Amino acid sequence: MQSSLRNLLFIVLLACTKSGFLSNIQAEDLVPAYLIEIPDSIESVLIADTENATLIHYSVAKRKLIKSDESYMSIGLKGSGKQKQGDKKTPIGTYFITKKLDASKLPLKYGAAAYPLDYPNAWDRYNDKTGYGIWLHGTNPNIFKRPPFDTDGCLALPNKEIIQLSSTLALMVTPVIITKKIHWKSLAEITLIRDEIHGVLDAWKRSFEESKLERFLSFYEPNPSVIPMTEHSIINNLSIINKSMIIEDLMIIGEPSREDVVLSRFTQKIKYNDIIEIKMRRLYWRKQKDGWKIITTDII
Repeated sequence: MQSSLRNLLFIVLLACTKSGFLSNIQAEDLVPAYLIEIPDSIESVLIADTENATLIHYSVAKRKLIKSDESYMSIGLKGSGKQKQGDKKTPIGTYFITKKLDASKLPLKYGAAAYPLDYPNAWDRYNDKTGYGIWLHGTNPNIFKRPPFDTDGCLALPNKEIIQLSSTLALMVTPVIITKKIHWKSLAEITLIRDEIHGVLDAWKRSFEESKLERFLSFYEPNPSVIPMTEHSIINNLSIINKSMIIEDLMIIGEPSREDVVLSRFTQKIKYNDIIEIKMRRLYWRKQKDGWKIITTDII
């Protein structure tokens, strides 16, 4: 009975979302499964639903998500799920805009604006995915509407829509979540994952501050290549007595391609001696039998 009621709620919620009746998704029991924690520093979130050829724009205000708009979009000629260079598929994952290109110097097919995404990211490289040049861009002004499968792997929006979005896009800040189809979780499920990641991040940070190297390494899957050498060397340096790590602007996003993987992205401040190191970090965590483990990392 509970399962039937839950399924019914999901259908009603999805219908409301598509028809525009639902403005504040956090007022309901279900939210997009990927949006585990969005910090106040993020003003917009984009979710690309490739199966339904739709890009949904959420505004963020006081950590509440409000559906602002949705737009038709075109994706790769061969659909989604990019694996290798030249397969003409759109990648599935969470990406960030690296820069804004001068559209006047680009071919007409890129339309009124073009924003490269940071594909392949660390998770893509971990999975041996290759390729480059995945953009969020407009369309040829001489073409009324592109087919849903019509790019080399990019997300193509009508020019009017991408111009409207332009003022909300922040470089390496605005997440662009590309999924085959939007999945939903209850607030209770989201809260549980959020609390688990907060707990493991705090324990990871504490093991660094207390110079417990074996404990620090236990948070990583057995792959030495992903362990940040700066942190490792600081722990091993016996002359460093007092050190601290501050984590700010924490963003937690569920990986669209894997339900057991999440991304934590944050500003990391490491202080030791008279030195302060500030970096933007991304840690990808995978749920194991013995808890969450870091499988790959990168620095922005």
